[in-house]
Amino acid sequence: MRKLLAISLVLLGVLTVPANAEEVTDADVRQLLVVMHMQDNLQVIKSQMINHMIQMADDEAAQRNDFTPEAREKLHRVLLSFFTTVYNKILSWDKIEPVYLEVYKDNYTDDELKGMLQFYSSPAGQAVIRKSPKIVTQILFRMDQEVSPQIPKMQSQLKEMIEKEVTNHN
Repeated sequence: MRKLLAISLVLLGVLTVPANAEEVTDADVRQLLVVMHMQDNLQVIKSQMINHMIQMADDEAAQRNDFTPEAREKLHRVLLSFFTTVYNKILSWDKIEPVYLEVYKDNYTDDELKGMLQFYSSPAGQAVIRKSPKIVTQILFRMDQEVSPQIPKMQSQLKEMIEKEVTNHN
């Protein structure tokens, strides 16, 4: 019984937040979001998503014999307008900011948030913010170079696995 009480007290001590710990506030998170240029980054993300969707549609249209270059250009303009409208509506800052606030408050302590604010306010932190999109793009491009050549093989293996499973179940 004493062991159970001792373990309970230890766990309680580990799982509770010290009384002097400060709550992360919306204002603190908003300040960090401003320093990190999150609203601007959201615009970049939306643009990348829109371009990706248009590229997918363009690739699909390119495979069709009945799509002239003029028709593809018109499709591009229509899709650009459509996806811009949709993404601006569903990914507006008014809708996304509360998500950031909740997630940051749920995952960072006040001390961590203040440390991040200090770092991202520094020249080195601003360099990280400024260069991260390019770095992520380069990493994704290089990963794609590794994965893309493997896709036909994976598709073939997947088809074989599905056929094998269907045969085994019949």
